[in-house]
Amino acid sequence: MNDDQWAPCPPGELVKSAKRIQDTKRKVRRNVLLSGGVAILAVAIFASPFSPFSSQDSTDSGNNYAGITCAEVRAKVGDYKADKLEPAIRTQMEEHCRQCVFCRQLLARQSRAAQDRLAGNAASWKRPTAET
Repeated sequence: MNDDQWAPCPPGELVKSAKRIQDTKRKVRRNVLLSGGVAILAVAIFASPFSPFSSQDSTDSGNNYAGITCAEVRAKVGDYKADKLEPAIRTQMEEHCRQCVFCRQLLARQSRAAQDRLAGNAASWKRPTAET
């Protein structure tokens, strides 16, 4: 047989080859979709501020909201709870916590009164008086 001539394929050989090609394409497509889905899920998990892998966590002292950092808020939580802070510092802490989910959770855990203040409950802003 001459190299320039084609030999006939056995019956069914082209169908088998086409099926193998389709199966390979399906596998590749499935793997690409699966790996893309895993990548999107990983990004969503790692990018979430609630993720344990997030760069912003409850021990992060670099966040500065309302002129006060997370570390300063953590250091003053006891005084906040005991109502020993100057009004300006107290206001700064509350504003910081409105913007920082981690410090807000910290204060909310400390007392129900703090949680009411952060929610903007007007009744909780009133300090007890001798008459009440």
